[in-house]
Amino acid sequence: MKPKEINKTMAQPSTFHQFIRFGTDAYGLERLLRFFQSISQILASYPLLSHNLIYLLSTQLPFALLFPATPKSYMILTTPVLLALRARLALARRFFRIFRFLDAFDSAYGAATGSGAPGLGGAEGWLEFGAKVCNGFYLLLESLTLLDDMGVAGQGGWDGVLGAKRAMEWNIEGQRFWFLSLVCGILLGLIRLWKLSDAGKGVKVKGEKKDVTDKRKPKDDGEIRRKRREEKGKMRKLWRKLVADVMDLAGPGKVVGWLPVDSGVVGILMLGSTWLTGMEVWERCGKEVALMAGR
Repeated sequence: MKPKEINKTMAQPSTFHQFIRFGTDAYGLERLLRFFQSISQILASYPLLSHNLIYLLSTQLPFALLFPATPKSYMILTTPVLLALRARLALARRFFRIFRFLDAFDSAYGAATGSGAPGLGGAEGWLEFGAKVCNGFYLLLESLTLLDDMGVAGQGGWDGVLGAKRAMEWNIEGQRFWFLSLVCGILLGLIRLWKLSDAGKGVKVKGEKKDVTDKRKPKDDGEIRRKRREEKGKMRKLWRKLVADVMDLAGPGKVVGWLPVDSGVVGILMLGSTWLTGMEVWERCGKEVALMAGR
């Protein structure tokens, strides 16, 4: 076996183990559920697309065994079934976030007290504080309405913890907090991108000047290249989060009536933001697998 073939064979189990890590990680599993939730919402919003999907699957093995082109198979992806699936997936995801409001409030406290950079010393600190606090209230209201949204109300005369009307009102208020959190996060991301790009220009100019005058040592070249790689990595993460936050605005914006968007568009944007945020978890799981393997 050639060395290249050996390297490919060794790389395959790493990807497989990375997927196992991703699928068993709380954040990774929540992203997977969100991915399927967005797919079901898109198909529910565009029935012709779901019918074409059934037809496509019915012509490809081994999917043809599960989705034969019969009238009964088309009932699998009808709008009521897909909407019910989307609701179940959304509810399942909430169990992974039931105590996450504590983490959001703790991060807000860190920003307010200055224990977390940069503190409340300027616009960046206040935006970080606002994003964390609003996100904390969104997650808190979502957790408080969980029992009512599980569908156990009305059993044996029980009207739920809050009641259907109040639970719906609290959920809508939670969506408002989520929208405000996303707006703060977007503004914060723009500020951090501007600062990082400005700092990167300074490093580049300094390096080029040294190149002409001093004949920099090899270790200096390596140090500057390392800093540039770190800056590119930070820029990539900031851009991912910024684009994902902009896409996520459509969800709460539609619920509270601030953004006139179609449900299908919301599903498409949700799919895009899920992919971007899921990449962060995927890369983290990859590093954890590599660390456990001792590479």
